[in-house]
Amino acid sequence: METWRFIDHGSFFGAENMAIDEALLEVLAKNQGVPVLRFYTWVRPTLSLGYFQKAQEEVDFSECEKLGVDVVRRPTGGRAVLHEFELTYSLVGSIHHPKLSGSVLESYLKISKGLLLGLKNLGIEGEIAEGKKASDLSAICFEAPSWYELTVKGRKVIGSAQVRRGDYLLQHGAIVIKMDVDKLFRVLKFKSLEQKERLLASFHKKAGAILDFSPREFSLAEIKEAFLKGFSEGLEVSFQKSYLTPEEEEISKKLLKEKYHSRDWLYRI
Repeated sequence: METWRFIDHGSFFGAENMAIDEALLEVLAKNQGVPVLRFYTWVRPTLSLGYFQKAQEEVDFSECEKLGVDVVRRPTGGRAVLHEFELTYSLVGSIHHPKLSGSVLESYLKISKGLLLGLKNLGIEGEIAEGKKASDLSAICFEAPSWYELTVKGRKVIGSAQVRRGDYLLQHGAIVIKMDVDKLFRVLKFKSLEQKERLLASFHKKAGAILDFSPREFSLAEIKEAFLKGFSEGLEVSFQKSYLTPEEEEISKKLLKEKYHSRDWLYRI
């Protein structure tokens, strides 16, 4: 069985997490090594924006400051995610690798099988969603599932996003353990108060978290173990514990300074 790298990271600030994810992609594309799976959490509540979102129009920065919520922009697309009570995964690899090959949707499906088995290892029966057109789009990622994202009883519990650089991909996603819906709706802007209230009223029917579907609370270690096993089973690979290389460390620090700590990047749109 093929062996991939596994980095079991602790908590980092949002900008650091994005810099590390992009550094892993950049180094892998340069050196053409084996795929890398990384698990991590967040030092502070952090709102991450998709690459194409308009920060000034969609984020209430004054509320973020009041609530102690950091704001970062991801290198990937998609909508806003509030990272707080979750385990985040990132996976980098070649789009020509048979375990990850195909179109964006095809590689999404392959990775989603590992996530589905991770939920199953926690005793939660999930489904791989078919995307639907939302009639009332907002800035919120978990408002509606996209193609091949994970739902439980129709409610989205794992949201992912992918970016490609040449022949390599980075996919990362939020495995939500519990969700602070009030905080999420406070840090985002809406077209009107009516839209905000309407979306808030229906949000619990569309989004959920692991603890919503489990009779007991899991430790973070148990959740990591379940999803590591799920990725191993779903992708049919083994994982060897690894750490950032000196080159990955150096590039992540460079990206942190020049990009992810930059107002130009955050307010690029």
